Amino acid sequence: PLKYAVSLGEKLGLPVCVHTTDPPVPADQVAELLRPGDIFCHVYHGCGHHAAESPAVLEGLLKAKARGVLMEVGNGSKNFSFPVAERCIKAGLTPDIISSDSTPAVFHRGTAMWDLARVASKFLNLGVPEKEVYRAVTETPAQVLGLHDRTGRIAPGYDADLALFRQSPEVIAFTDSAETSRRGPRGLDALLTVKKGQIVWKASL
Repeated sequence: PLKYAVSLGEKLGLPVCVHTTDPPVPADQVAELLRPGDIFCHVYHGCGHHAAESPAVLEGLLKAKARGVLMEVGNGSKNFSFPVAERCIKAGLTPDIISSDSTPAVFHRGTAMWDLARVASKFLNLGVPEKEVYRAVTETPAQVLGLHDRTGRIAPGYDADLALFRQSPEVIAFTDSAETSRRGPRGLDALLTVKKGQIVWKASL
């Protein structure tokens, strides 16, 4: 099925995004089939075959990332493991896209995935450089969606879609899908949301 999906992507000139939770083969074999610009989603899940299953699998994913396959978080409520993420990031397999995989069923309903700001905060506390974290929630997703000429950056001529945050003054407990917990000081608190230059939400301080 994945080979067929990739062939359709070739015909249509579109990237393929693969939901990789508990695949039937090791993760590196999935990544081998993907092209530059395709998306390996849920890269840090811990179900069945996963990215940190063995050094060889992790090396295969690093090679896929090096040739342009995009590594996406897709945190959700079931698709993120701190032990897997820690081993991957230590080896250099950092996320290209940080996403919440949020739906009405999970948004602000559980600590494993509270919202996108909380997901991004996890990676700041895991040691991913700030510039990489912010690019993974703005510029790279805009490029993938074909919107790179109008959003994803603060620049003349771009849509004034802005989100303002501050670093939380408190140490925050972060959890993963198995309720494994990590504590860190680098939480992001949302202050303001601007859409096309208009304030659409403001925190009450």
